[in-house]
Amino acid sequence: MSDTPSRTERLARLYGLLKDFLKPGNVVLAAMLIMIGVVAATGGWSKATQVAESEFPLIELDKDFTAGPFTLVFARAQHTATCPEHVFGGEHGCIVARLTATNTTDRLIEDSVFATHLLDSGMLEARDDGTKVATLLPHPSVNRVIDGLGQGAFQPGLATEVDVVWQLTKPLTSDDVDIIVKDAAKANSTLDGRSIYRLGSTLGRLPVEKG
Repeated sequence: MSDTPSRTERLARLYGLLKDFLKPGNVVLAAMLIMIGVVAATGGWSKATQVAESEFPLIELDKDFTAGPFTLVFARAQHTATCPEHVFGGEHGCIVARLTATNTTDRLIEDSVFATHLLDSGMLEARDDGTKVATLLPHPSVNRVIDGLGQGAFQPGLATEVDVVWQLTKPLTSDDVDIIVKDAAKANSTLDGRSIYRLGSTLGRLPVEKG
């Protein structure tokens, strides 16, 4: 009698191996390993983020740019060693975006739409080589250019020139520094029902110049 397994026996063994491998935990592990391999082959998480960000449309200076409830016109975006006098200085300077914002709705909009509060939108985000910059405060300050005071709200239809400032606590690590602009859609807070804006997709990016 031959010791060679029959075709039926070989298929049965193969089925047993596949059955063990295709358990949910093993499938998830295999998927994670494949994903890690792909990311490593393409240069890591940072590189993957960079590639995605490079596909965002470039925002032109001095041109209308629609984002959520605003029309924005950016005048400049710079990294400066000295921060504006109306904000606390960062250890490694500041990123300053000067822009004119016009509220295109018929209602008052709070300036926190530009910031990163828990319940509000964070439409503007400064990134260094695809990574959010380390800042003194959890959100950028928004100040009127005319007097340096905080811009508490945006009146309907009124064009307001502001500086949006990020105070840096760590040095920038690359020359690839951008301000990402995201969309924002009107919504209601799940806590108290008040009107807020929630983040949408990324609309474009504005390169930051070294001052």
